[in-house]
Amino acid sequence: MDPRIKEDILTVLQQAVGAIKTGNFNTLEELSNHTIHDASIYQDEDSTSTAILMYALAKVVQRCTLQSCPVPEVTPMLVRAQEALLRDKDGLFHAAFSEAFDLISKHDAGLKMYVEEVLDKARIKKGSKLAEHGLSVARIADMLGISQWELYNYLGRTTIGEGVETQLSATKRLQLARSFFP
Repeated sequence: MDPRIKEDILTVLQQAVGAIKTGNFNTLEELSNHTIHDASIYQDEDSTSTAILMYALAKVVQRCTLQSCPVPEVTPMLVRAQEALLRDKDGLFHAAFSEAFDLISKHDAGLKMYVEEVLDKARIKKGSKLAEHGLSVARIADMLGISQWELYNYLGRTTIGEGVETQLSATKRLQLARSFFP
């Protein structure tokens, strides 16, 4: 596993365990957004699994809070996943994640839907980065298998293109424009 990815996953797991212990469930949604961003950048199995797990956990906790049902106890699995990463035991890490996914899917039948949502969000975020580098929305949508509408919807909520500053004063721009027409 790439050291940057490993370090990021360790941080996310540590924060998730802390959020669950303190009952600060809003942090899980923030971690979910962070890991979706990572999954769109690194596009590796571990980042994607972490993103899906955090998203599913945030959704399950949110639903349990609204319906006053018990939150599934995934903390031991997250701790085991952390310990496995610290000891470079990728197999144990994957086993702990698999156990957490099993527990969540028993508690909430919407796990497959969460997987799709995370992957869609990751594709859309990746598309926004490509748009930032000048690719057309039509080309990006075609490459990533998403609709232009989804991409435009996301791009409309970003600040891409708003950071353009004029380098020349109005007087200099006027002089430049006049130089084109002698």
